[in-house]
Amino acid sequence: MISLLTQCKEKTNVEFKKNDSSSSKVDTVKEYFVTGELRRVSLYVDSLRQDTMFEYYQSGKIRAYKLFKDGHQHGKTIVFFQSGAVKEVQYYEKDLSILGDTVFHENGKIDMIVNYENGVKQGDMMLFDTFGVKFYHVKFDKGEIVNVKDLKTTKK
Repeated sequence: MISLLTQCKEKTNVEFKKNDSSSSKVDTVKEYFVTGELRRVSLYVDSLRQDTMFEYYQSGKIRAYKLFKDGHQHGKTIVFFQSGAVKEVQYYEKDLSILGDTVFHENGKIDMIVNYENGVKQGDMMLFDTFGVKFYHVKFDKGEIVNVKDLKTTKK
């Protein structure tokens, strides 16, 4: 599938000498859509993705930025709608979702919140309508659903 999305990769190589006479190879990799627009820019140090990866829509607008450490997604990821509004905020540690994931409607209201522990859903997951009203609540224990409340059908 990726081959359909990208036409080519462009690589820039730099080698840094460290004080202890060892060196690190640093590559900036740019990937393009088949139509030629920039799709993604990543930095690699000694063949491991590092620092911030930028992803773009074909229009050129930012789609996401993701932080990496030693080849693993690590830290905050923010995904954007084409309008520029924030679509999703995630937190990772060594490729595992930690803390939580928050998804937004394009109007800025929260769409979904889910909590994680060590990459597994734990605690609350809540869904909200486009007005910000909670309509669904799920409780997780170590990734297993333990309780579900459909607030649209629950009588007060």
